[in-house]
Amino acid sequence: MYFLCFCPSISLHVFTVNIFQDDTVNGVLKKHHKFDKEYIIINHKNRKELWVHGLGQLETDNNDRPLRLIGTIMDITERKKAEEAMRESEERYRMFFENSADGIFISESKGKIISANPEACRIFGRSEKELCSLVGRNELFDMNDSKFQAGIMERKISSKTKIEANGFRKDGTVFPCEISSSIFQTSSGAYRSSNIIRDISDRKQSDYLLKQTRQNYEGFFNTIDEFLFVLDDKGNIIHTNNTVTDRLGYTSEELQGESVLMVHPPERREEAGRIVGEMLNGLTEYCPVPVMTKSGIQIPVETRVSYGNWDGRPAIFGVTKDISKIKLSEEKFSKLFYLNPFPCGLSDLADHTYVEVNEVFYSLFGFDKDEVIGRTASELGIATSETLNAVSQKADSNGKVINAEAELKTKNGDIKHVLMSAENIYIQDKKYRFTVVHDITEQKKAEAEIKLKNEELIRLNAEKDKFFSIIAHDLRSPFNAFLGLTQIMVEELSTLTLAEIQEIAESMRKSATHLYSLLENLLEWSRLQRGVTTYYPESLSVKSAISESMGFVLESATAKEIGISYNIPEDLVAFADKNMFGCVIRNLSSNAIKFNPKGGKVSISAKQISGNLIEISIQDTGIGIKPEMMGNLFRPDINTSRKGTDGEPSTGLGLIVCKEFIEKHGGTLWLESEVSKGTSFYFTLPNSKFEVN
Repeated sequence: MYFLCFCPSISLHVFTVNIFQDDTVNGVLKKHHKFDKEYIIINHKNRKELWVHGLGQLETDNNDRPLRLIGTIMDITERKKAEEAMRESEERYRMFFENSADGIFISESKGKIISANPEACRIFGRSEKELCSLVGRNELFDMNDSKFQAGIMERKISSKTKIEANGFRKDGTVFPCEISSSIFQTSSGAYRSSNIIRDISDRKQSDYLLKQTRQNYEGFFNTIDEFLFVLDDKGNIIHTNNTVTDRLGYTSEELQGESVLMVHPPERREEAGRIVGEMLNGLTEYCPVPVMTKSGIQIPVETRVSYGNWDGRPAIFGVTKDISKIKLSEEKFSKLFYLNPFPCGLSDLADHTYVEVNEVFYSLFGFDKDEVIGRTASELGIATSETLNAVSQKADSNGKVINAEAELKTKNGDIKHVLMSAENIYIQDKKYRFTVVHDITEQKKAEAEIKLKNEELIRLNAEKDKFFSIIAHDLRSPFNAFLGLTQIMVEELSTLTLAEIQEIAESMRKSATHLYSLLENLLEWSRLQRGVTTYYPESLSVKSAISESMGFVLESATAKEIGISYNIPEDLVAFADKNMFGCVIRNLSSNAIKFNPKGGKVSISAKQISGNLIEISIQDTGIGIKPEMMGNLFRPDINTSRKGTDGEPSTGLGLIVCKEFIEKHGGTLWLESEVSKGTSFYFTLPNSKFEVN
């Protein structure tokens, strides 16, 4: 905007005061009477400052007093603003150029460098003057490098602005760099190239290290035998190791982006998903659902999952361990454990509580499963702390014990003699105590039995020695008498009267009878000792069997005028061997007559007692037995023989035979006696309803 001013003195004064505030300008006007300059004026209407270009001349009088001002004023405010913006932009560019972390140089269209910032000088190891003195860029870059040529070609095709190349420093060092170029036109119309150079040595080194790390990681990742899965937050597969593809038969492309549940059996996928959620929430440790190959083969596994990051994004890591070998080992152990003929126990090594025992354990100790699991041997009363300490003291440095002898107690209190073997074992990640017990109770009993048998054998041999000495003495007497009588008959028969011959014959008969009875008892006892006695129990009428057996002794009773009475029910039945029963009746009744004086009495009674037994008694009114003799009546090693009231011989062997016959039937033989008043023998036998072997 131009203003033409023709002002009177007063107007000029106002103009001068309000427009020309600069003392310097006023001085110039006063001196030269002309002005051509830019000034700031104030618009009185809106009080805004304006930049103007003033051009004019001041006329004065002879005293240099202003008369009028003639000139033009042009509003240059917008131009001034543009110039200011340009100066600010240039300043910012200059600061960016000088302080940039990247090297920058400006080149002409033909490639000659005309300026370079300090970083460019540092990168190339040259001063700005040296850079500007270069004819071309061959001394700065490997222009023939394939990457550089490929970058140039790609930039032409796709307008790519960054090119990787190898740069040369002044000292000959080669370094990787990244070049960004842009073309601009100057105000004069010339074209220039702005080139930004970035030394990417550190980045290349980092990339190399990252690549190496990634390769190492991938190598490690793919050499692990476990199935490794990387999942997104929705459970879809991002990445797997080679174990997954190699063993499950899928390709990486088939797995990528798919739900991890696809590697589980279809019927158990819902279960697997639920357990994975529980693991991520800390409610369970692992998932036991097997994985399945593409062909449908199931592999027993244990899967554990955790949160993490993959390529900068939240992810879920799954580690699936193949426990096929563990399962096989567990199956072998399980067979060894559960099919073992010996009691086995598996206890927690930390608190000694049972976690599992086999059936033989329950059978031996008499407990139920719910009584054993979760409790210790001490709590169950199976072993005392003293017993356990004694066993542990026999362990080696690894805690292994072999055949430590101990006494254990069953639930009902029975003592079991055992050999204990134990060792510490690992099942997966837990440590247990595996114990095997060999019950040697019967063996122990047998060893006691053998000891007793040996002692018994020694005793029996001694008894036999004494017994046969007794028999030899008792057999000699009747034989001597018998031989003496036969000698009399041979030498004096022609001189003997008939009465004398009859008397000798009677004596011979008695000797023969006694000898027969003695031999019969001896043979029976011998068979018992050798275990060859025939035993055929049958139902017998007690009254009839006793009547048949008494025929042998009735003659002796008649000769001594001894009365025999019976009190036997008609229907009473015994289950007994007939020959043994007869032998017992004959021996006991013969003794009752033998030790009864002339005119004495013998009573034979029988009755039912308990539901399975009968009792038979033979009582006499004879001479009785002394108390000190009663305790030895059934011992063959002590001679308890004595003569009867009429001098009848006795060996005591018959009572021993009777006792063993009765006990063979499962019965009992006992006696009651009082000197000069008589003796009563009692014995029991089973009836026909109950057989005792």
